[in-house]
Parts: sequence; C-alpha cells; structure tokens
Amino acid sequence: MSGSINITIVKFNDKLKSLYDYIHSNYSDLVFQLSDINRSRTANPEMREIFKLNRDKLDLISDKMFIMPDYFALIAGLMVNYNDINSWEEVLKYYYEDGEDNIDTNYSLFQNDYEEHHFTGCDVVERMNIINDTSGNGIQSTCICGHIITQICFLKKYKQIKLIIGTDCVEKNIIRNIPDINESFYNKFKAIKKKFRDGKELIKKTKQDYENLITEYRQCIVCEKYNIKINEPSFKTKCIDCYIKEQKLINYKQCDNCCEYKIRITATYKYCWDCTTQCLGNGCNKRILFGKYKFCYTCNKNKT
Repeated sequence: MSGSINITIVKFNDKLKSLYDYIHSNYSDLVFQLSDINRSRTANPEMREIFKLNRDKLDLISDKMFIMPDYFALIAGLMVNYNDINSWEEVLKYYYEDGEDNIDTNYSLFQNDYEEHHFTGCDVVERMNIINDTSGNGIQSTCICGHIITQICFLKKYKQIKLIIGTDCVEKNIIRNIPDINESFYNKFKAIKKKFRDGKELIKKTKQDYENLITEYRQCIVCEKYNIKINEPSFKTKCIDCYIKEQKLINYKQCDNCCEYKIRITATYKYCWDCTTQCLGNGCNKRILFGKYKFCYTCNKNKT
C-alpha cells in the first residue's frame, strides 16, 4: 500500500464483473457474512481463497501473487453496485461520496459534541472503559485486506454496513492500478483523516495517563476507583470516602425525609437537623419538619 492508495494488479473490467456475478450467485451467504461483525473474521479468508482460486478468470497487470491491497480492492468491489461502476477509483468513492456520514469508526470515539464533552469530562479510568467498549466490544476481526484488527471501522451505504475494515485502511480511500498523486478526490478526506489522527493521539494519551495512575495508586475494593496511594499499608483496601460512608451506615440511620444517613443510630427522632426548623415556642426545643406541620404539637405554637 502506498500513502492513501490501494495499488492492485487486478484490472477493473467485464471479466472482474463476471467473476463478481458468479460469486454472488454461488456464495451469496458468504457475501452476506462479510458485513457481519461476528462472522467476518472467518468469511474474509474464505472469500480471499475464492479469488485466489479464480485468479485465471481475471486480467492482471502482473504475475505477482495477490497481496493485501489486491484483496482489499477485490472485496471492496464485490460489495458495491459494480455494474454501475467502471473503474477502481469509483469503488471507494461509492462509499465515501457522502464523506463522514458513511463512516463509523471507534477511533473517533465520539460522534457529536455531547459525546466529546462527556468523554473529556471523565476521569482516566472511565475514558479507558469507553475506549475498551468502543474497540469492537472485545470482538477481534480481520480487515478485508487480511490483517487482524481490533480497532474496527464500518463503511456503509444507505445506513447499511457494507465493509468491515481497520481504521488504518479506511484512510486509503482510492483503489487503482497506477497511482496518481494529483487526484483531487483526496482533498475531501483531510477532515476525516485529521479526526482519525486526533482520536489516535487521544487514545495514546489516555493509555499513558492510565499507566501512570496505576503505578501510583491502587483500587478501592468498594468504589473501584484508583484513589489509594500505592505505598499505603496493605490492610487499607478502602478509600477515605468509602470508609466514611461505611461508618455512617454502621453508626447512623436514614432521615425519613431526605433519606441521608444523618441521624445517630441511638436517636429516637425521625428527621435530621437539616430537614427541620426550630419551634418559636418559649423554651420549646422541638424541631419540626419543613412544610409538614403548621404547629408544634408539643407547645401548640406556630413554627418558624
């Protein structure tokens, strides 16, 4: 592969289209599996083998064996309306003509301002969880070119997933036999590529921050946050906040109004200090719940 181009030795012509017709007629289920994230890993090598076995049905510009850019081109062309297309250059343009709208990639991490704000507002552990959750949800697949990918990108058309490829390959937006660095179509993808690069840098920085965090702190067994200094005694398994909360649960009971643990376990009253107001009665120490009673039932006076 060279720069942003997939260079293939296969000519895009009627022979290729005839082979595509043959594959769609005889291996329709396999073609469908190429767009299924759960089955693409096994479907991709099977499809590559079909192209390899039918090599003699194609026009080639070289006797070299098929390599990754060739398989990338062959499978990408198989999944488009190839009868309406006349060159390799048009194959990925079919997907890319709507720009970012046709691309779902977990390297971007977020698809709108809300998601971006949420991500940057998270602590480093939460950001790592988001990164892990968007890395194919633990599914390992292969790009249509053949290499293993864990960072998955979908190219789609009319909101339907068509290609499952690696985020490195999605930047290679043209397939052709001879490279042309003057292709104006490349300019359309500057914003997309910048988004990928920024996403990669963000992931790299987050992973580094996470590595730094776990070398200085260890996890609390209750909240699972990394907020216990690594040099604290081993018996300190809970952070300060969780320890205090635990003590409150042991020594305090809930206020019937706010449900906070603010009342000593030995107290007989139902409401905490913050939820009550002082009675105005002379010498009356009764505290009355806000908004519930008009009078103090101890001295029959208006409350504050």
